[in-house]
Amino acid sequence: MAENESSQPDITEGQHKNDINITELFADIQRFNRQHGLGRQMAEIMMHEIEPESQPDFKVSLEDLELLHGPTMRKIGIGLEKVPASGVILSSGDEGESIETRPYEIGINLTDGEKFISYLRSIDSIAITENQADGLKKIAESLTSQLTTEYSLEDADDARLLELFGNLQNIIQEYERLDNPNNNLGESIQELKKLLEIARNKYLREYLLATQFIRALQAEIGGRNFGPSQWHTDSRSETYETFWQKTLATLEQIRQNPAAADFYRQVVNHLSASLDYALEDLEKNEGEYTDSDEKITIAQKYRELLRDY
Repeated sequence: MAENESSQPDITEGQHKNDINITELFADIQRFNRQHGLGRQMAEIMMHEIEPESQPDFKVSLEDLELLHGPTMRKIGIGLEKVPASGVILSSGDEGESIETRPYEIGINLTDGEKFISYLRSIDSIAITENQADGLKKIAESLTSQLTTEYSLEDADDARLLELFGNLQNIIQEYERLDNPNNNLGESIQELKKLLEIARNKYLREYLLATQFIRALQAEIGGRNFGPSQWHTDSRSETYETFWQKTLATLEQIRQNPAAADFYRQVVNHLSASLDYALEDLEKNEGEYTDSDEKITIAQKYRELLRDY
C-alpha cells in the first residue's frame, strides 16, 4: 500500500453515510467509458476522414478521475485502471498505413480490502440509499469483470488478485447484510461468490480459461451471442477452424487438473451441443453463410474429435 494511502483515516462504525458520496465518481466513470468507447472512437475516425483538420472534443482522462476522486477512493480502498474494452477499429492513416484503435473503459480494483470492508460496515442496512446501493453494484460488477478478464492467475504476485481474494469472503458477507428487496444488492455479488467457491475447489484457472476464450457455459446455445454455437455465423472458414483448434487446446489444459473433472465434462457437453446446433443451422441455411460447405466439414471434424474427450 502506498504511503499516502495509509495516511487516509479509516471509516469508523456508524460514520454518517453522507460523509462519503461515490455517486459523482460513477457518473464520471460512465462519462469516461462513453467518451472512450467504441461508438465515440468510430465517430471521431469518420469525422477525421470528412474533416482532416477537425480536433476531437475534450475527453475525461484517467488522471482527471484520480485528481477529482482520489481522496474518496483512497478512503474506501478502491482504485481505477484503464483497461481495453471489447471491439477494435481498423482504419487508414494519412499515408495509407493501417491503424488499429482500441476502445477503453475504467476498471475498479480493490487497493485496500480492510478500508473497503470498513466502508461497507459503516453503512446502515436499514438506511442504505439507492445511490449507495447503485455504487456498490457497480463496484461488484467491475471487480467481477476485472477478475474474469484482467487479472493474471499465472502471476502469484498479482497484488490486485491477492487483495481481492484476501478480503472477498468478508465483502460478500457485507453485501448480503446490506441486501434488501428494494436494492437487490445480493444479486450483484453472486458471480464473485461463485468464483470464490470455484477457487476453494481449486479449478479457478480452468474455469477462467473456458469462460474467457470459448465462453463455455456462458453463451446460450443458439442465443444472440458469439459463443461456440454461433462462431459459424460471422467468420471465414479459416477463422472458424482456428476457433475450434484453440478450443481443443484449451480443453487439453482444463483436463490436466483433476479438481476440474466435473467442470471439464460440462464444458465438453456444452461444446458438443454447440456443434450439433451449428451443423443443423449450416445445413438448413447453407446459402446464408460464407464458406458453408467448408464450415460443415470443419464442424463434423471437431464433433468427431470431441467424442474422444
